[in-house]
Amino acid sequence: MRLHLTASLALSLALSACASLNSGVPLTLRVEGPAQASVRVENGGTVRTVTVRGSETLTVDPGPYTLTPQPVDGWDTPGARQLGVTGGGEVTFTYQPAGQAIRAVLTVLVTGPASADVRVQGPGFDQTLTGVTSAGRSVMLEPGTYTVTGVDALPWRAPTAQTVTLNARQTLDLSLNYGQAQP
Repeated sequence: MRLHLTASLALSLALSACASLNSGVPLTLRVEGPAQASVRVENGGTVRTVTVRGSETLTVDPGPYTLTPQPVDGWDTPGARQLGVTGGGEVTFTYQPAGQAIRAVLTVLVTGPASADVRVQGPGFDQTLTGVTSAGRSVMLEPGTYTVTGVDALPWRAPTAQTVTLNARQTLDLSLNYGQAQP
């Protein structure tokens, strides 16, 4: 009888945990580099670790999250990200091969519009990142100085272009804060 009670309790807890994961909004985690990596997802007192193979979409409650990629043998671990999830979110973690990494990672985030296009220009690089959101978009770049220019997303006005200098193996988050156009 005791074994049956333990199994029923475990099944009940598992079903309760699954039910709580199926209500809320989507949060997509992406991993670039290794075939898979684990990401620690923290929201208040709730902590869980998720294995991501390419991308994984979770259903979470809205709120502030700390997302911490975990070490993978042979790869340099990217830094943790803070994210406020309201109607959903998306985060990309870019790992680099250990000992070979000289490239920097620039993550551009947009506040104001739901999304906007952002142009990044620098040594040997000129690309427009489409649909950048508050979750950010990451690009791996050679060390150097880059100009980051937001594109107007009406009725939102892009901020003044920003210049950043990236060093080898540096990770930098750059937020472009859009303002609403005046009528």
